[in-house]
Amino acid sequence: MATTPSGDTAQVRAVQFVQTSRRTAMLILMSSAGTMKTRVFHCDFDLTNDILRVFFRVFNGKLAGKNVSDITPAFLQGVGVSLGEMYVLMGAPLRALLEVARDTMGTEVLLAGQMNLLFYPELEHGGARRVMDFLERREDVANLLRQKPGQVSFLIGREMGRPELDKSALGVARYQVDGHDAGALAVLGPVRMDYPRVASVLQYMAGQVGQHLTVLMRDE
Repeated sequence: MATTPSGDTAQVRAVQFVQTSRRTAMLILMSSAGTMKTRVFHCDFDLTNDILRVFFRVFNGKLAGKNVSDITPAFLQGVGVSLGEMYVLMGAPLRALLEVARDTMGTEVLLAGQMNLLFYPELEHGGARRVMDFLERREDVANLLRQKPGQVSFLIGREMGRPELDKSALGVARYQVDGHDAGALAVLGPVRMDYPRVASVLQYMAGQVGQHLTVLMRDE
């Protein structure tokens, strides 16, 4: 299991615009957490390079370095007021900005290898099915993976506070992007798992993921 970098505490690094057709463009929000979220918006007028340059200048002037969590409807309403007559051009991209800010704040959970649970004797008689049902509740999984940064953490059986996981164990390693806690890598398996080996693999992978994402973010 893995979680993508979350923008809970991230700042806006830059906002870019890419024209996709005569009246549509893609807004790209890049954050300090290493995330890049996009949204296509439609305008009621023809877009030109000059208009896109205005979008770029206004959005980056008002947003660069600002906390993503501060991009709320109230904040954007204030931005709209400050733009005066120019707001007539900015309605669609401002709405797109609010949507990508919400996307940036979220955490995606990536799963692989769930079918292996079917082969553990401890999870017979419907146990594997209950675990897989839990894994479909992505928000609950993301909350379970929010362990303290640093060493690999293990939660065994009832320590997870989930009855469907009573016969399972979870190893979690947090990874950092540019020195900031960003996401998690995890292994869910039977209580009899090889803890030293799992800890070693997770620690190594977390370091590699954090290092590569940091390089990619700095190269943007």
